[in-house]
Amino acid sequence: MTEAAGAIDSHGFAAAVWRRFLPDNRPFAAVYQGTLCTVPRVVGKPLAKAKAALKRAHCRAGTIRRVSSRVPAGRVVSQGKKPGTKLVAGSPVKLVVSRGV
Repeated sequence: MTEAAGAIDSHGFAAAVWRRFLPDNRPFAAVYQGTLCTVPRVVGKPLAKAKAALKRAHCRAGTIRRVSSRVPAGRVVSQGKKPGTKLVAGSPVKLVVSRGV
């Protein structure tokens, strides 16, 4: 399990502490200094706009799965990470995109 905690300065850089737990549940910590990705809400957006929003947030689109849905074709039906989740910059966010019905 991994948790992130930290603060972002005025330049968009973060000093985050990532706590990981060893197999016997003893914690150990590593410090990450750099830009964080704050996952934006992209559900309902056209795929191109969703990718652009992820890029602006320092994330990237991960695996894109297409499904039949009543949602108009080409729009994001769901995303793999909750909006507001903080990740290391460049982290992928899985997307599910509608093919229409």
